[in-house]
Amino acid sequence: MIHIKPYNEVYVKIDCDPDIAYHLKDLFTFKINNWKYHPLVKAKKWNGEICLFNARSKTLYKGLIHYVASLAQTHGYEVKISREVLPTAEFTVDDATDFVSSLKLPERFEVRDYQLEALVSCINKDRQLCIVPTGGGKSMIIYWLFRYYKQKTLLIVNTINLLNQMYSDLEEYGLDVDKYVHLIKGGSDKNTNKPLVISTYQSAAKQPAEWFKQFGLVIGDEAHLYTAKSLKNIMENLTDCKFRFGVTGTLDGSQSNQMVLEGLFGSYKKIISTKELIDQDYLSDLSIKCLVLQYPDEEKKLVAKNHTKYQSEIEYIYSHEKRNRFIKNLATALKGNTVIMFQRVEQHGVPLYTLIKDEATVPTYFVAGSVEGEEREEIRKIVNTHKDSITVASVGTFSLGVNIPNINNIIVASPSKSQVRVFQTIGRGLRKSETKYHCVLYDIVDDLHWKSRVNYTLRHFKDRLEMYCEESFDYTIHNIPF
Repeated sequence: MIHIKPYNEVYVKIDCDPDIAYHLKDLFTFKINNWKYHPLVKAKKWNGEICLFNARSKTLYKGLIHYVASLAQTHGYEVKISREVLPTAEFTVDDATDFVSSLKLPERFEVRDYQLEALVSCINKDRQLCIVPTGGGKSMIIYWLFRYYKQKTLLIVNTINLLNQMYSDLEEYGLDVDKYVHLIKGGSDKNTNKPLVISTYQSAAKQPAEWFKQFGLVIGDEAHLYTAKSLKNIMENLTDCKFRFGVTGTLDGSQSNQMVLEGLFGSYKKIISTKELIDQDYLSDLSIKCLVLQYPDEEKKLVAKNHTKYQSEIEYIYSHEKRNRFIKNLATALKGNTVIMFQRVEQHGVPLYTLIKDEATVPTYFVAGSVEGEEREEIRKIVNTHKDSITVASVGTFSLGVNIPNINNIIVASPSKSQVRVFQTIGRGLRKSETKYHCVLYDIVDDLHWKSRVNYTLRHFKDRLEMYCEESFDYTIHNIPF
């Protein structure tokens, strides 16, 4: 017999026999992502496992109780769930349509069917992890949730840019932001009577546990980040907050991370895919051109012998003059607004920018963490009004929360196998503008395999191909003699 009882809004209490507790512990024990490379694992001080079920206190994240029910069904256990733990709303699409109509949104905003379905699912479950790709209108869903619940709300964002963007979005939807919204960032007052508090996670993480008791609704933007310790602590401090929703464009594919996120926010629901948004004409058409650089055998032998570690291979690639000239020639030959995405500033971004700006005949910009926020915003606005430009931008500053609909081409100069990073990068080019309906992503691939040894970045390309196939993206592979 399993009895799931209320504990607080973060955890439930699970009363069960010891043998069932053993099964639960096994079900909710996972190896962390890339556990073999964790310093404590390497030092043989930890086995790389986390367990989300506390066998001593018999507590489990509230968002995971559907997995307990599944376990009970599989093993024939009887399960009883206390009424206080279960959601009680009965909200329909018709109810959602009537509610959204009552908000009197400006006419330029289209209410989409999948957004209404997302609202219905959230309200009927009290907590939900919503997967909404870039351009899917997640800020609108966030606005509806705030207006529906009429609870003091904490909206957590990742960066100052996203904080300011969310504030502007809410104002465009017709909300009196001066009256209803309080922004928390470095140096601002942390206390307010306004019903909506938008905070960067860095600022929220500094608040005492007592501060979080005022909130009845929490919404986490870019929810895939909430496996990080500071963000988990924020969610765990919200012990009295019943309504919890996370929104993100994609998850990272790790089972352990997904379980943590579902525990904090509730079961995940893919609201709509990027391909569906493209097919329904909400996003630009996308073509992916995989440019596979075929290095000569002499170089392949050299890398196989002298660059056997990932970091060594990456450093070799980033400092490769011929490779950088290839990227420069590609960028300067393209028409429209082009963004080149890199990862390492001094080693790769700066040399690329220097190489390109000396030969480009169009305005050329550089964006990295060292560039002040106001200057980044100015560049964003300028590019949105240009017909032709080149922006050399770091992944950290341009992959997340930057809205530039007028991007025609994206050159991915730094290889990655991160599902989150890949889809965030693609998302930069998918928004439509009045003059742009198509985007081309150039995936630069380095074929340095020798005999049976497949180099790291070529392996990562194969991971990306799986992502492209899974999302039904239109891609082609071009082998480039190099």
